[in-house]
Amino acid sequence: MIIIVALDKAWREYYAQIKECCEEEIRVIAKNNVAVESEIAIAEENVDLSNAKIIVASTDSALRSEEFASWDSKGAKFLTFVHPDTYIDNSSKIGDGTMVARGAIVGAETVIGRNCLVSRYAQISHDNNIADGCTLQEKVTLGGNCKVGTNTVFKSNSVLKEHCTIGSGVTCEVGAVILNDLEDGVSVYGNPARVKRQ
Repeated sequence: MIIIVALDKAWREYYAQIKECCEEEIRVIAKNNVAVESEIAIAEENVDLSNAKIIVASTDSALRSEEFASWDSKGAKFLTFVHPDTYIDNSSKIGDGTMVARGAIVGAETVIGRNCLVSRYAQISHDNNIADGCTLQEKVTLGGNCKVGTNTVFKSNSVLKEHCTIGSGVTCEVGAVILNDLEDGVSVYGNPARVKRQ
């Protein structure tokens, strides 16, 4: 059985892509007042961890990572989902609990950590190291030889130039073009990307 832990409305995309490709039963645990149809809902206390693979669904990296850690501490097994309509080089590695959506491309010698979300049509070039809990939304492009820290979010259509190091907890806003290294916790926007002032 596959269990999707729904933290926000992104669960519907996870559900649709997994259902399209998997014959296993899929059930959804609703959290944070997320609406889930009763016929696929399951209460957390009714989940048999010995017979379930968990995937945590959210576009919020920090929220997803917190929930992932909670399930990890219970000894849960995680579903790593890679849609069949993707290209992932055989030399690349994808961590537990990560979802790689339809149309994504992952180049050679790239490592994607645990509990990441690689959305539709994201393009990740060669020799990248993406830490746990990161989110790459639709049509994000990462150049080669980049290092990305934990819980970093690249919003739709953002671009990262090759040979950059991005800290942990960074947010790259929609369409940002990142040309340089970024420190932990900053938020950037624009082309070229500029740090948002707090």
